[in-house]
Amino acid sequence: MGSKRRRHEAVKERQVDLDGTTDSSFKRHQLKGKKHSSYIVIRKRPWLFTGGLLGLIVVIIGIFIFLANQPEANNEGQADSPVDAVTLKAVTQVDPILLASTGTGGVANPVEKTRQGTSALVDSSDGKPEIFYYGAEFCPNCAAERWSMVVALSRFGSFHDLKETTSSSTDSYPATSTFSFYGGSYTSPYLHFVPVEAVDRQGAVLQMPTDEQENLINTFDAPPYIAAQDAGSYPFIDIGNRYLMFGASFNPALLRTDPDDSQSDPLSHKEIAAELGSVSQLTSAVLGTANYLTAAICAATNNQPARVCNDSSIQQIEATFSQSGQTGGLGMVLPAFIRHRGKRNLFGG
Repeated sequence: MGSKRRRHEAVKERQVDLDGTTDSSFKRHQLKGKKHSSYIVIRKRPWLFTGGLLGLIVVIIGIFIFLANQPEANNEGQADSPVDAVTLKAVTQVDPILLASTGTGGVANPVEKTRQGTSALVDSSDGKPEIFYYGAEFCPNCAAERWSMVVALSRFGSFHDLKETTSSSTDSYPATSTFSFYGGSYTSPYLHFVPVEAVDRQGAVLQMPTDEQENLINTFDAPPYIAAQDAGSYPFIDIGNRYLMFGASFNPALLRTDPDDSQSDPLSHKEIAAELGSVSQLTSAVLGTANYLTAAICAATNNQPARVCNDSSIQQIEATFSQSGQTGGLGMVLPAFIRHRGKRNLFGG
């Protein structure tokens, strides 16, 4: 009887357990199941996090690829900015020893002598020779020539409020790093520098030449000094009506990352300035042209200042002006990379 009663009680106990009330093994399974369920959730979360992170990375990469393939913004309307201090020092304080050792830099003589009997171009107030420049901000050849002009003119005086800019981004040699003479000034005890930046980077008129300046352009930036097809080309430099310079004296492509590709990225102002302190093709072209301009200015200032004009390298270049037989009337045709039409031809003005 006792054993039967114990079995009967055991059966009832199991029935109760099956109802989920007392079976400790069921409780353990239930608890284990909870742990297993929790474990599954923990394993799912890292995958969700990792997948989300990868998705975000893909989106970011896609945005960068999209932006990289967009056409460059047109910055033609941006205002010129002051030249940064590093570039300004590099271009206005070139080592005289480097200038002297560069000489012509292998640059072909870009200086044209005016005809005999041409009246000197001087300022009526003090008799100092006038250096007249006619160019445009959009013009890539002007962009190249200005580097040499700033180097040369800084040997005779000082620029004030010089601005840095680039040539047009839609012209040949697009966005060439350069300077603008518009809105700045220049002082010198030896000469007057009179620049006219006729057109901005968008083709809008900046400065109109005076009647006297227009007469210089029509007289000297024209036959017989250059071919009729190049009349009015930018840039044009008149050194006291004694010497003339037309167009770019060197290939503007030298101011790019790949000089053999005119559409390669332009060098920045700082990159060009940094290279001027070393021996390179770019340095030879910029400083060689600057030395030609320096020699022509020395001829107009009666070799003043002596510290600049008595340098043997400048004296040698100055001597070649008379030896070359260039006396005007040559009607020379400018090489293709040198020519750049003036406002009247480009914009129908």
